[in-house]
Amino acid sequence: MGNLLGSPITEKHTHEGETLDGLPYGISSMQGWRVHMEDAHIAQPYLYAEKKIGYDAGSERGNVGDEGTEVGMKVVKEGDSLPENQEGPDGDASKMVRDTTTPASTQSKPIYQRIPLPNHSLFAVFDGHGGSFAAEYASRNLLRVLCRQSAFVAYAERLK
Repeated sequence: MGNLLGSPITEKHTHEGETLDGLPYGISSMQGWRVHMEDAHIAQPYLYAEKKIGYDAGSERGNVGDEGTEVGMKVVKEGDSLPENQEGPDGDASKMVRDTTTPASTQSKPIYQRIPLPNHSLFAVFDGHGGSFAAEYASRNLLRVLCRQSAFVAYAERLK
């Protein structure tokens, strides 16, 4: 189960927010008796699906989106940072997003179009159970994996 401290760390980290439809939420965490914080969470106040719409061969093909936009959609180029969970379905929610998780040696990168899911949110808590790796991995990757599942994309398209 891991090492324990002589006394608990009772400092709390709290975040409050509101979904786009006005649902308030709050998150609070405390390390407690553990040597390191082992838990993680997701607080995604709005959801979207990401439909693969093609591939970008990058600099070898004339750079899709060198100017940063194409057909009114944002193109995130390698090296650009996309603020995670910062874009809502307010007019420009359909984004083109390059998958930067693919190794740099791959010639073509998938391009995804975001499909907003109004009135949908995702909140999750991952308990570390003696280690933080699985909880941190799940909190960093679950949303990306979920939003690219074909059944989830089909669901989002039915709600359009």
